[in-house]
Amino acid sequence: MVEVLLAVGLLATAVLTVMALFSVGIKLSSQNRDSITATQLGSSLLEKLVSGTVPLPTAAGVFDGAVPQAPVAGFPPAPYPKQSIDNTEYSFWVSSEPASGVANVSLVVVEVRWHGDKKIRLQALYYRP
Repeated sequence: MVEVLLAVGLLATAVLTVMALFSVGIKLSSQNRDSITATQLGSSLLEKLVSGTVPLPTAAGVFDGAVPQAPVAGFPPAPYPKQSIDNTEYSFWVSSEPASGVANVSLVVVEVRWHGDKKIRLQALYYRP
């Protein structure tokens, strides 16, 4: 009888451990999906900015989509200020400033924020002939 109780206890412990591992795996998968989506959104916006299809402002500027600040002369382009995908809202923070010590070069930064404390930051240098 003691052997059966011990076996049931060990089996219950093993099942609970496996269930906890599945729970952690699902949570990490969701976090990775959100991070990948934010990276893709930020890359897409950064590519629009440095491709030259949208004129960059000549003066330094910071645009925070969480506030939200209105775009100036089409900068920054959509999907700024926010985009919602799969019930997750992503807001964009975009800045453009002349690179220090280099003529005709701007530093363009795109930061994508979600879930309040999560963010990813992408930046590129843009040469303006």
